[in-house]
Amino acid sequence: MRIVVHGQQAFGKAVLEALLKRGENVVAVYVAPEKPGQKADPMKETALAAKLPLYQPASYRKPEVWEEFRALKPDLLFRLDGHRLTLSPLRGHRHEVAALAHELARGLGLAGLTPDAAERLQASRWPGNVRQLEMLFRVAAASLGPGARIGVSDLEGIGPMLEDDQASPDSGLRGERLAGERRALQRALETHHGNVAAAARSLSMSRQGFYKALRRTGLM
Repeated sequence: MRIVVHGQQAFGKAVLEALLKRGENVVAVYVAPEKPGQKADPMKETALAAKLPLYQPASYRKPEVWEEFRALKPDLLFRLDGHRLTLSPLRGHRHEVAALAHELARGLGLAGLTPDAAERLQASRWPGNVRQLEMLFRVAAASLGPGARIGVSDLEGIGPMLEDDQASPDSGLRGERLAGERRALQRALETHHGNVAAAARSLSMSRQGFYKALRRTGLM
């Protein structure tokens, strides 16, 4: 079977490495082009190391890009039409969180993260998929300079709370309201397998509003 892999960053690298390890016939890799000054995508580096054809189109709206893609004659694209792929919540892969976090940090121009920050992330409850982890690091990296390491203090206020299932230490009406909101957000995320956009639509919320609710209820 001829497979074309399209992805980015740590998650895309992990998928590509898994396919290669299984001996699958990967005929090409598509990665988004880097912005000026940005480090090379780890998935791109893996593709180049494996001597795979690499494509980085700036836009997929151009007919020639799709002609180029069709010329690769991939099988997997058509087989996926009849199957649903879901990304399970990150909490089901806690043993992989530290490695993913290091790759995401390096992809954002950072040196990585401290051991205590890695422990904090691994112990956290992750209702979303790897996108939640990526968003967390993008926010944290915005306040750090290139080459810095993310520590626990950089995660305070933006990261997921530890495994405590309480929505808030508040008591009374506010605590009840937050607990109910938190349960609704968790159900939506679980129903849509960690897909934030779909979960937000199911609750008639914007994606931005959904992220605000996650932070407000301690889920992020």
